[in-house]
Amino acid sequence: MLIAGELNGEAKTLEYPLLIKASHGGGGKGMQIVGSAEELNEKLTQASRAAANYFGNGEVYVEPYVEKARHIEVQILGDGHGNLVHLFERDCTLQRNHQKIVEEAPAANLPASVQKKLLDAALLLGKETNYSGAGTVEFLVEPDGRFWFMEMNPRIQVEHPVTEEVTGIDIVREQLRIASGEPLSFRQSDVSLKGHAIEVRIYREDPEKAFAPSSAPVNFYRLPGNGVRLETDLDGDNEAGSQFDPLIAKIITSGESRSDALAKMGLALKELSVHGPKTNLLYLKHLLNETSVVNNEIHTAFIGEQLQEHLDGLQKSRENVSREVLLAAYLHLGFLRKQNEAVDTWEQVALTA
Repeated sequence: MLIAGELNGEAKTLEYPLLIKASHGGGGKGMQIVGSAEELNEKLTQASRAAANYFGNGEVYVEPYVEKARHIEVQILGDGHGNLVHLFERDCTLQRNHQKIVEEAPAANLPASVQKKLLDAALLLGKETNYSGAGTVEFLVEPDGRFWFMEMNPRIQVEHPVTEEVTGIDIVREQLRIASGEPLSFRQSDVSLKGHAIEVRIYREDPEKAFAPSSAPVNFYRLPGNGVRLETDLDGDNEAGSQFDPLIAKIITSGESRSDALAKMGLALKELSVHGPKTNLLYLKHLLNETSVVNNEIHTAFIGEQLQEHLDGLQKSRENVSREVLLAAYLHLGFLRKQNEAVDTWEQVALTA
């Protein structure tokens, strides 16, 4: 376990920036970026304390912090019969505070040579560890194509639906087969890509208050219609306590191309409505319309660097809503709402009109 003071003798010899991560958990929880030797011990203490709070163990480790990189991960499956396959890659570059909020498959504009090296590296890791089960090998890919191994998650991932959409393979089903001692139902030669898929995560949080969690119960909700894959717990009383994961829904769209999937996602987010807690819904709508996102000119620090600009954009959207739209929203909410229909606040209805 690394603790404050432990690296005093080596702090000045390390290359900065560094990244401190929890050894017993993931999801970006408690990660700290260290820019110089002077702040190393303080950041170690903060990261270790956060790791203990989140995962019950304060052990952390240190690795180089790769700037301006894309976060690309490879889904692998191994069974107890000598079979090990990949299901190609996912791009999880759009993230806030190291927490993924948008994922897609396959990774757009990834050179075929880099893709092959990533897939081969993931399979080599699985082979060397005699891996069995569903696993995700995660990498950071620099603009010049060099890549770094980051970590491996030996479990199903939140973003697994996008891989299922483009490969047609039910990862959960295969995981259950493996756990039952059965072989995979397919071989590597059977795996191919078709189209593009995108997933967004809907969180109970307020983007304009530093993304503070919102524990208010969901009073009403309206989900997107046909052609959209949904994974959500929006059911029952929908209350959230003081200790909860803010994720309440995953919206997945797919199409023949990335632009098709993005267009469908835009429509799906317009149809989605959640009333009660604050959510990141409007923020996601604005983010996915950003030129840099549409053109896939992003890196892992993109959201952090552009955050204030995105929030300013949300404020301008409110200011540009006409009186007519607000009046229509008032009439809809006040007179035309059906019993138990999922509607949103006047403001959100106006912005989605």
